[in-house]
Amino acid sequence: MNSLLHAIRASLAVAALAGPWTACDDSGPASSSPPSAAIAGTIAYDGAVAGDLQVAVFATFPPHGEPLAIKRVAAPTFPYHYSIEGLPPGRYFVLAMVDADPADGDNFRPQKDPGGAVGGYLSPQSVTVGMAQGPARGDIQLSPPTARSPYLTGGYR
Repeated sequence: MNSLLHAIRASLAVAALAGPWTACDDSGPASSSPPSAAIAGTIAYDGAVAGDLQVAVFATFPPHGEPLAIKRVAAPTFPYHYSIEGLPPGRYFVLAMVDADPADGDNFRPQKDPGGAVGGYLSPQSVTVGMAQGPARGDIQLSPPTARSPYLTGGYR
């Protein structure tokens, strides 16, 4: 009887070790996080206005609401090389500005803040990111402050 009880206990111990384990192919740890991609580029600016740089990624243009991703850089040196990672594959608009007056909030004020977008200040272009090609390229040339935003009509002074 002792040998039967011992055999049952040994079988239960082996079953507990075998438990819910499944075979793996040693290709690396499984990940439950969604696929992500990146945008990288260079931001050029040769103006005199100083401040913190903000690089923001939006799903639409003109942008509405909060950016999908944002990178803030205190006292950047230009040209500045940036990378924004963790984006799902898709199509985005990347805008950048130098925040000349942090006291007025993070909003772009074209009368004070140098700004730009991938493709150009007056003709922004989308950037498509995917998984296979590595970071998508998105270079930006910042334009000096202007009297009026080219994106807004009426009411904005």
